[in-house]
Amino acid sequence: MTDRPEDGELSRRQFLVASAVSAALAKTASAQPGLPPSAALSPARPIPREGELLLHWTVNGQPQQVVIDPQASLMEVLRESLGLTSVRRGCEDGSCGSCTVLVDGKRIPSCLLWAALCQGKAITTVEGLSPDGELSPIQAAFIRHKASDCGFCTPGQVVAAHAILSEPWGSDEDSIQQSLCGQQCACGRRPQIAAAIAAVRSQRG
Repeated sequence: MTDRPEDGELSRRQFLVASAVSAALAKTASAQPGLPPSAALSPARPIPREGELLLHWTVNGQPQQVVIDPQASLMEVLRESLGLTSVRRGCEDGSCGSCTVLVDGKRIPSCLLWAALCQGKAITTVEGLSPDGELSPIQAAFIRHKASDCGFCTPGQVVAAHAILSEPWGSDEDSIQQSLCGQQCACGRRPQIAAAIAAVRSQRG
């Protein structure tokens, strides 16, 4: 006896195949780092409406297209369009550093940059520092040195610290403290953050 659809109903086999495909799509969406399922399953080419802009860029290693308001900040697009809420909304004037991300490898407070200026650029948030689920050296150092308290500013602090390791600062404490200009911590963890940076730098020689 075979399963055949009658009166427009799905057969058991068709139902099972459809269920398997749906599960596979959901798994694929959730497996893309830094990309929420809704974005992963979105049309390949979003259609901008009048006054909007189609932005082509790479976020945490994933090429993407997203429709944006030309006046939206990078922070707003990352948080509200892509669901990357690790990019924290803080002072919104560039002084706290809680929204720090990397743009083509350079750290920048994302609240001060128009997203439209990131056409074709590579954006990295804290999720992009551990794409395979393993902590990066600076993330592990933050844990060892207890460089986080309330955690609000931690994602931006970690991204900034990752960038500082590649910047031409000295290895002494004063230089590291100067490198953290623009990265504020209301919980007073600047000394621990500096210690984490120094530890990773010393490991690299």
